Amino acid sequence: PLYFLNGTITSAAVKINGTWKEPDVDVKVEAREIAYNEALIGDLKAEIKHHNRMVTGFATIDNDELAQDTTRTLDVRINSLPLDMGLTDVKERLVSGKPVDIQLVANKLSLAAAEPFLPAVERVRGKADAKVSLMGTADKMEFTGNARFFKTSFRTQATNVYYVADGAVSLQGEKLIIDTVVIRNVPRDYRSRVAGVAYASGSLQFDGL
Repeated sequence: PLYFLNGTITSAAVKINGTWKEPDVDVKVEAREIAYNEALIGDLKAEIKHHNRMVTGFATIDNDELAQDTTRTLDVRINSLPLDMGLTDVKERLVSGKPVDIQLVANKLSLAAAEPFLPAVERVRGKADAKVSLMGTADKMEFTGNARFFKTSFRTQATNVYYVADGAVSLQGEKLIIDTVVIRNVPRDYRSRVAGVAYASGSLQFDGL
C-alpha cells in the first residue's frame, strides 16, 4: 500500500506546452530519503520529457549509506519510449514502429522498492544488483539482462512466517530464467535443529508482455 511510502519532495516542476493533441511535457522531481515500510531506499532525482510522441529522460536513486566508490544505487535511462501523451484523438498510446530503448542499472538497490509490486509478502528487506535493457519497438519489445538479490528477508501474509532468500535470475526476450533461488526459514522459526530449505530453478514465458 502507498501509505507505507515516506519521503520529502524537495522540488517539483511540470511544464506543459503545445496542443491538446500534441503536448510538450517537461517534468522534474527531486525527493529526499525515500523509504518504504521503514526501509530506506535513497534520494530520488528524475527528469522526463515528452515531445513529438516520444518520451526521454532519466531517474536515479542515490543512497549515502553505500560504503563504496559510488552511492548511485539505481540509474534508469529512457533513451526512447514512443508514448503518445495526447489528451485528444489518440489512436495508439504506444506508437507502432518507433524504437524503444530503456536501460536500467541497479547497485545494491534496497528491495523495499519492489515490495509494492510483490503479492502476498511484506516487510521485504535485502539488496539487488541488476542490469536490464528493454529494446525493440512498441510492437515487439524484448528484455535482456540479469539480476541478483542477496541478504533478502520477507514475511508471508498468509502464514506470518519470515524467510530469508538469495538468488539470481536473467531475462532473455520474453523469457524469465530462474538460475538459482534458495529460500530458508529464519533461525527463530526452526521446528527442529535442521533449517527448512527450498531450491528453485526454471523459466517463465511471457506472452504479449
